[in-house]
Formats: sequence, structure tokens, C-alpha cells
Amino acid sequence: MNIDDSNDQEEKEFCIGTVIGFHGLDGFLKIRSDISNASILDDVETVTIRRKDKTEETATVRQIKITQSQFSLALTEFPDRTAAESLLGATLYTMRSELGNLDADEFWVRDLVGMDVYTTDGAHVGTVCDVYTGANELLEIRLAGSAEPKTALVPFVTALVPVVDLKGRRIEIEDLPGLLD
Repeated sequence: MNIDDSNDQEEKEFCIGTVIGFHGLDGFLKIRSDISNASILDDVETVTIRRKDKTEETATVRQIKITQSQFSLALTEFPDRTAAESLLGATLYTMRSELGNLDADEFWVRDLVGMDVYTTDGAHVGTVCDVYTGANELLEIRLAGSAEPKTALVPFVTALVPVVDLKGRRIEIEDLPGLLD
């Protein structure tokens, strides 16, 4: 199931990553990204470049190279390394409609934000307020019923989060002692 079936979903902007360096003399940009399946970028034709000074411009993707550990891309408007160096630190975005389809068991991590969280026994826990990615993904859950705002971090692994119902906007977690303390 691809969760981007609706037009509303497809028009969302998607962060490809941040320019962290360069490769060769042909203007290839090394990208730091949280994308675990870079093959979804195969059909991307345009990107929006947001520089550190908040200026923006649109560029055409000339070529994308994907390796196991990282990916790089070259933009038509930045034909060589000298031109590309001005993009160091810039963040690249594209529209979801340009991305390839997800596999059946994949979804956009950012779409989890705002979903209601319940225990597997049906007790309401709270709402996902953020998702941290890196070596391990963590769901930050704003706990319901707290007098003052309180959150808990839950590792986003199948053993602790066995159910993610995208259509129902519901996540279920195992109610283990100390998990939400």
C-alpha cells in the first residue's frame, strides 16, 4: 500500500537532504539524507534549493548516483564543481509527486506526526508530536492526561510498535513497564 494515494499527499514537499560536499569536477553534490530507500529518487526531475540565507531557487536534476552508503546528484544549472560549491549547506526539496512509489510495508515517517497512539489493549496514550531519525528511529509521544505537557520517546521497532494504521491514523504500542515513564 502506498500512503500517497491522494492528491493532497502528493503535493507535499519532501526533503531530499543537505549538501555536505562535492564529488569530482562535474558538479556532483554529496547529500546527507535520512532516506533509507534512495531508489525513490530515480525519477526526480526538479528540486528546490533552500540556502542558509533563506533564498530559494529551482533547479533541474541532471543525474543522480546512488550507492549503498550515500547518494549524490548533479544539477543542470550548476554544471561544474566551482558553480556547485555555492550550494554547500543548502537543503534540497522536491514534491512527493516526483518520487517513486513506496514498497507495501513502507510509509513516510513524517506522516506519523499527529497520529493517535494507543496501547495494544486499547488505552489512549497520546499523540505523536515528532519523529527522530538516525541510527534508530524514535517516536516522541505527547502523553494524554498530563497536567503539564509531558512526552515520552519510544523506539520505533516492530516489537514495541506492532501496529501502524495509516488510514485510521492510529498507532499501537506495547504497554511495557517503564516505557512511557
